[in-house]
Amino acid sequence: MITFIAALAASAPAELVGTFGPPLSEASFSGSFWHGSARMPQGSAVGWAVSPLETIQTGSPSGRWSFEDADSRLIGRMKLGRSLSLTDITGVVAIADLSHMADADPGTCGLSARIDNAQLILVDDRIMLDGVATTRAGRCAERDVPALDVVSAATDGSSKISVRAAGTVLSTVALGKRGNAVITVTPAGSRLFLGRDTASETILEIGLRGTQSDS
Repeated sequence: MITFIAALAASAPAELVGTFGPPLSEASFSGSFWHGSARMPQGSAVGWAVSPLETIQTGSPSGRWSFEDADSRLIGRMKLGRSLSLTDITGVVAIADLSHMADADPGTCGLSARIDNAQLILVDDRIMLDGVATTRAGRCAERDVPALDVVSAATDGSSKISVRAAGTVLSTVALGKRGNAVITVTPAGSRLFLGRDTASETILEIGLRGTQSDS
């Protein structure tokens, strides 16, 4: 009986992974639930390898995952359950690839962010993000961009992100439920992010589909 159950689980189609969240529901799958991949309509690809031993130990499907796009490569560990937990996230992600996934168009952007040992948890329509990302100086949307340090901390059921250049805060982001975000651009970051100088903070509210309103 145990052998039969193991064989049945091992042959479970990769499409089952699509039930864990909307981002994967439109992907094309190959492989199995335990070891497979999914290719998104935008061209990016997600791969995974579920460890039977880790799954038994944690009580939830657990293992390793990877993400690849044109100029991006991320790897890490995962645990699926009531929440989706991605840990030990390490690699390089291109800003252009992220914008492509979000159906946003920042124009030509040659920036990439280096991520080391970050953690992302999706639970109850909330995004809990902890980690540090760094970028080198470059150009994006026809603007010169200095080297940036991006630090995120998950507190009180939300994530607070700070964007700094040479120690100066340029912007902060508060991630809410369902992908909503409140972005605060400081006067020091107004020229970079808004294309104009401001004497006070500018607050932008971003909805799930990228709509925004100044306040």
